[in-house]
Amino acid sequence: MSNELSNFISKLALLEPLDLNYFRQALASEFIELQQMADCPQDAIWHSEGDVLTHTKMVMDAALEEIKQNPNLSYKNKVAIYLAALLHDVGKPATTYTTEYNRVVSPGHSAAAIPLARKILYLLGVPFDIQEHVLRLILRHMLAYCMTSRLSPNFTINEINIEYKQFFRLAAELNIPSLYHLTRADWLGRHGSNIPQTLEKIENFRARAEHYNLWNYKGLEVLSDRVFPSEDLHKLNVSDPQEQKRVQYLLLNLSLQGRIQSRDQALSYINEHPDILRPKSAHLYLMLGIPGSGKSTWINKNLPNIKVISSDKKREELFNDVNWQGDNSKVFQECHLDIEKALFNGEKVIFDATNTKFSYRNTPLQIAFQQFAHTTIVYFDLPLEISLARNKQRDRQVPDLVIARYFNELEVPRPTEAQQLKIICETTNPIWEK
Repeated sequence: MSNELSNFISKLALLEPLDLNYFRQALASEFIELQQMADCPQDAIWHSEGDVLTHTKMVMDAALEEIKQNPNLSYKNKVAIYLAALLHDVGKPATTYTTEYNRVVSPGHSAAAIPLARKILYLLGVPFDIQEHVLRLILRHMLAYCMTSRLSPNFTINEINIEYKQFFRLAAELNIPSLYHLTRADWLGRHGSNIPQTLEKIENFRARAEHYNLWNYKGLEVLSDRVFPSEDLHKLNVSDPQEQKRVQYLLLNLSLQGRIQSRDQALSYINEHPDILRPKSAHLYLMLGIPGSGKSTWINKNLPNIKVISSDKKREELFNDVNWQGDNSKVFQECHLDIEKALFNGEKVIFDATNTKFSYRNTPLQIAFQQFAHTTIVYFDLPLEISLARNKQRDRQVPDLVIARYFNELEVPRPTEAQQLKIICETTNPIWEK
């Protein structure tokens, strides 16, 4: 690591102001995205301050002021806001173009930022919990001023308050005050139209979050207890901590889907599905990682006696060719049927595939959900370079371009996707450990 990169990381971790134009030149070979942002124009109506890097510097300065004015924020939330301010528009150079009406637009820049931001956060040595929060903030950084414009506070369907459901889902995904402060910084860090009106909408977002008592929630456990308190599970003779966690997770999942919203609705669901309270031995372990990340090696070392259902083995079984990609739908349909059968029989089972997208892992997790089984996602959070190097050591190597494609499409697992999220990662920079 160069001295300049070390200095850059130190200033970020210590929440100090940054001269981005200096580091754009000093880190030209390590952080080329800074130059790309400097070269990227913006629409003068919304960003008369100029290029993306200029806006980014203004947003970072505004974020520091937000942090200064709100000392009760935790260090992790403060640094997540600051890092998200740095990277929230890193996807603009790849998505920006000028329309026939001479307007500069960047459609989809938030989503395009995610693989770039993840690569940069690896470079900075940011630990997973902060990294994951930063990515969520980037993906949702325009949501705070949109939500309250689109939803009616009192609109309900089947006794479900739709606005509350949206805020509840957001609170399960990220820290709402952090999103609020990042969004304020994004609008304070620019010269353009409608800034006062947008800031008013952001204040309305805060007011609605406070109204629903979701402004300062302290983690998923609190949200789970809000859906159905653990003390009520004791009364229903569910005393084992892991079984309590399983039941509460299942009820939380129902709440995130909008199927239940109150304790009484949760109790009604339990009465209609009493099997949810019975102890379960069935457990789905879902591997998540790009080729070369070490999934199979980890399984052999840590879960040696558990049944493995592998997409590669299924290809070999069905087509006598582990590399066959001609009928992936058939491969995964068969894998899912095997998972369903194993869980129905009360078995512990591992699903060994890349599972890099939500859509890839949704079906096996929903099968487990329907069986009221335990679920664990084992996520291999590794830089692309490490996976490429490990791939070179394998007997069956995957082309580098294919691995890079998997890395770029990887959707980081949400903490709510499974009962437990286990992270396998490289050592991070201790400077972030406050």
